Amino acid sequence: MKKILLSLTTIFSGIVFSQIYFAPQSNYNFGQNYQASITGNGTIYYTLDGSEPTLNSSFGENNIDFNITENTLVKAKLKTGENTLSNTFIQKFWHTLIEKNVFFKPPTTWSGQPCSYMNWLDPQTTIDFYPPGQKMTEACEGWYKMTYSFGKSNISFNNCLLPQSPSYVEYTIVTEDTVYYDSSTGPITNPPACLLGTQESSKIANVKIAENPVKDILQITSDVKFDSYQIVDISGKIIAQRNFEKEINVSQLQKGTYIIKLLGNNAVQHYLKFIKN
Repeated sequence: MKKILLSLTTIFSGIVFSQIYFAPQSNYNFGQNYQASITGNGTIYYTLDGSEPTLNSSFGENNIDFNITENTLVKAKLKTGENTLSNTFIQKFWHTLIEKNVFFKPPTTWSGQPCSYMNWLDPQTTIDFYPPGQKMTEACEGWYKMTYSFGKSNISFNNCLLPQSPSYVEYTIVTEDTVYYDSSTGPITNPPACLLGTQESSKIANVKIAENPVKDILQITSDVKFDSYQIVDISGKIIAQRNFEKEINVSQLQKGTYIIKLLGNNAVQHYLKFIKN
């Protein structure tokens, strides 16, 4: 019994002392240079260019300080033996955020301009934004536009009413990409040419709302050819991944909100948001 307890204690100690911590927790300083650090118990091997640390990488003891003057992907490992390293610990420190366009096509039942607001997921900051946000600018063919700077973010669209209003409606998507969010009825299509002419990013997330809620069968109507699909929950966990069918059985899913990612040959990433009843 004592041998077992000793083994468990050794494993637990190894886990605790093989941890690496990054600071500051708020990994963005709004375009200003700032100092960051890596902390661990022992010899830390690290890189600042996103490459995998090895025994030939830069290293330091217990604490390493460095300056953030540009967007920096840090990877670090602790030395755990004579020629062995721990798992990789990763942190991105932001210096400059990229502007990304966000497009939204509201339901025909909405009147006037829609509103939008954003909350950062990465970088991590203490700043929160609240609905309804700002009115979006009219673009073309029923679409509206807003520009945000973010790495990864919650983007929300609503009908510009106060959240306490019984008529308040909001749609939210988590994204790292330029977003085209189509909440109108009809088939899934690529974004219209009048919008793509202003596109500055190669990564596009084209989102459309399904007929909600769905009980057993999710029906996909699309002018775009898809090869396969993934169903993910709101945390981003992949629940299912199969070849594409126009009728997808979702009867085994628990009640909740899901995103189905439709994969094809074009550069546009299509997402369909639906509620399982």
